[in-house]
Amino acid sequence: METFLSREILEGLGSARAETPRARAPRLTVRDGSTSQPVLRLWSSGFAVAAGGHALRGRVDLFEGGTHVASCLIVCAEQVGETMEYEFKQRTRVTDAPAIDYERDDDAPSALIEG
Repeated sequence: METFLSREILEGLGSARAETPRARAPRLTVRDGSTSQPVLRLWSSGFAVAAGGHALRGRVDLFEGGTHVASCLIVCAEQVGETMEYEFKQRTRVTDAPAIDYERDDDAPSALIEG
């Protein structure tokens, strides 16, 4: 199957490609009370934010967009260039389901279907 696009459409597509991409909002943010900072890098034992911002200490919350993903206890590790690196002392994943206080069987049914 052959596809034909008019000259106007091709020019519009070309100009759209030439435009500079818009700056996107940071995906991950760290919040300390009412202060929020974008997370530049995240790894298993810590994260990095831009240096010169609000100094973080103690308990903070990690958000992905508007979703709360983790509550963390942090310590300041070091400043590396233009970033400040923090290490996790504790990182607890936030879930929307209550914690269960018993062991679930691997082959347990997920729902009850009545006949």
